[in-house]
Amino acid sequence: MKTNILKWYLLSIFSLSTLYSCVDNLDFDQIEYSASPVYNSPIISFDLNQSNFIDPTTNTDVTTVSDITDFTYLDNSFVRDNLQRVALNFEVNNQFDNRTFSFSIEFLDANNNPTHPIINFTAQPNQLLVPPIETILIANNQDFLRTRKIRVSVEMSTSTTPLSPTVIQNLSFKSAGTFYVST
Repeated sequence: MKTNILKWYLLSIFSLSTLYSCVDNLDFDQIEYSASPVYNSPIISFDLNQSNFIDPTTNTDVTTVSDITDFTYLDNSFVRDNLQRVALNFEVNNQFDNRTFSFSIEFLDANNNPTHPIINFTAQPNQLLVPPIETILIANNQDFLRTRKIRVSVEMSTSTTPLSPTVIQNLSFKSAGTFYVST
């Protein structure tokens, strides 16, 4: 009997609190909401070792290695039409004992014309380098929207001691972009 009275009492309190709770009407005209998607994506990464800097025919040092990679992120018209800015992050791990490496990153259009000033930085021997974030404001550089390729050039410093093909040394490069889009 006591349990029935207790159940009835609790049910009554719950019902009354639900019926008389405070509610304020929402005015959806006051809400200012803007969804601005942010996309993070790797761009280019590679690992090189000493054999990439030795000419196999002459067994002499090759000081510059360069490659062009397709940049397809701006192929999408929605991204191209609504892109506000891009933040570029780089990381270099130079495990070479006595060589400095200079990096040059060029953004190119379909005809290999530059669309953004060249980004340069240098990694000292045995250094993990994280250069400052490179921010590209599209309002200040509309040409960047024509980017279709990226050229990365790596130049190794010269030394009186040539590289040895048997001594393993590595150079690691990673890059990523954060793409800010408005809607």
